[in-house]
Amino acid sequence: MILCYDLEVSPETFDVAGAIALAQAQAKSQSSELETIVLIPGKKAGFRSNDDTYPINEQRWRLTELVLPLISICAPNCSVLSFKSRNEAAAWLEQFSPKNQRYPIGYDIEKPHAQFCVSEFLDAVKAERTLPKWEADPQALTISKEWIQKNLPKAAKGIVSITLRQTHSFAPRNSNIEEWKSVTTWLQARGYGVIVVPDTETAVTAIDDWPNETLWQTPCYNLKIRQALYQSCTLNLFVNNGPAILCYQSNSPYLSFKLVTPGVNVSNIEYFAKEGFYPTQPWPQSSDKQKLVWEDDNFLTITSAIEEWEAGTPRNYDFWRAACLEASNAGEQQKLASYSAVAAAFCHDRSAALALRTGAVASLGRLSEAMLIVLAAIEENLDPTRFQQELSQWKTKIPAGSFELLERILSKQAALTKESGKLLSLRELVETLQNQKTYHSLYIYGTGVTGEKALKSLPNPNSAIGFSDSNPELHGKTRHGKPIVAPQTAVDDLDSQILIASMYGDEILESLLKRGVSIDRIAFADL
Repeated sequence: MILCYDLEVSPETFDVAGAIALAQAQAKSQSSELETIVLIPGKKAGFRSNDDTYPINEQRWRLTELVLPLISICAPNCSVLSFKSRNEAAAWLEQFSPKNQRYPIGYDIEKPHAQFCVSEFLDAVKAERTLPKWEADPQALTISKEWIQKNLPKAAKGIVSITLRQTHSFAPRNSNIEEWKSVTTWLQARGYGVIVVPDTETAVTAIDDWPNETLWQTPCYNLKIRQALYQSCTLNLFVNNGPAILCYQSNSPYLSFKLVTPGVNVSNIEYFAKEGFYPTQPWPQSSDKQKLVWEDDNFLTITSAIEEWEAGTPRNYDFWRAACLEASNAGEQQKLASYSAVAAAFCHDRSAALALRTGAVASLGRLSEAMLIVLAAIEENLDPTRFQQELSQWKTKIPAGSFELLERILSKQAALTKESGKLLSLRELVETLQNQKTYHSLYIYGTGVTGEKALKSLPNPNSAIGFSDSNPELHGKTRHGKPIVAPQTAVDDLDSQILIASMYGDEILESLLKRGVSIDRIAFADL
């Protein structure tokens, strides 16, 4: 089999490791092997036409110092071909590579598509393909162990690596450095030796932030040493970051945090919904010592997860339920978020633990995330009665509209996915779950052009009582002869429907549900 890694649609990042893993799994399922990796140049100096993340010189550096070394790690027995132009690559593929022997399956250089996302890993598992587990290079292991022995000889409990993300690309995803410094001190006090691997982009300046004995920069520039380090460690700690794939596709133990980053399109909650990879779910084919913890990288979350990871037997559900309810009653939101995330990652009573996490995040106002956790429970075929029983304990802590939506998702599970198995949009999900009811009056939420169009499209414009908008400066004014009122005014009029007519429809929907509006009262204008 031939892997076609097209740099017009795929980045010069750790994504190539994911592509190799998927191609190897596909080849194995066909009783074949991945034999060749073809690097196909993009249209802009060999890279993606629409990508300005890095200057061309840095992209070239990343190709030779990141992509090629990753290939040597993940597919050491493969041939690698690169071409000066797409025409050269097309001619070679035409002559030597039948489409049914290419990965992605049927790859066409005229219609390239990147097919190396999380959803592809999930599809591979559903198709009963076995994902690879890579082993470190023996010489690199020797070097790694010698460095550890020389620099951390008194680490009684073992070695923990902390891999940082500190890059200008999608900066909100970066590690919380101050929290990780506190975690380092905490780990050292418990008898661990700690090795901090800085981001390659900031490796030179990282020494200003960390003591010499905890910082190792070599793995930033030598990926075989990096992989060997991870394999040598007792535990490896990450945020959502490219290097983690070297642990995900190995037997090396890890805890990974901060999977979701609001406002970042490659890691926000909408991204995971689109991929069909729901909060609380583990990485495909991972072990009990390999965990994703779906909460930010703060000290409490990290240390609580490490304590649970250390335990031979994780604490039972009753412990976590009591801890989370106590935190909720005390208004300690950080404790509630942290404890419920760790419970969802480790607790063996998974039906109850996911219900606990659902109730916790919904009570914290994270409704979209709560919805996806319900879908995770459905997809994993967890006990719906047990889930409902435990979720009901959070009923008084969650806005009525939000709780109603969660219950309906649980009870109407068969209608929640399309044939593709992917999550519907938030709008489609609500419309799927609604009980049809006729309203003779309504408020239009949105005063812009879309709101105006919505008014004009009504069969009976007189059915609109007025407009609603969150901008207090508009309240009391009129638009097309209709008053503009505060959202709460529309919410309180229980006999009227609320028609969302705004480009910010999902945010408005979530705000209405948090205010306790029944999903049956909400409608969407066709934009």
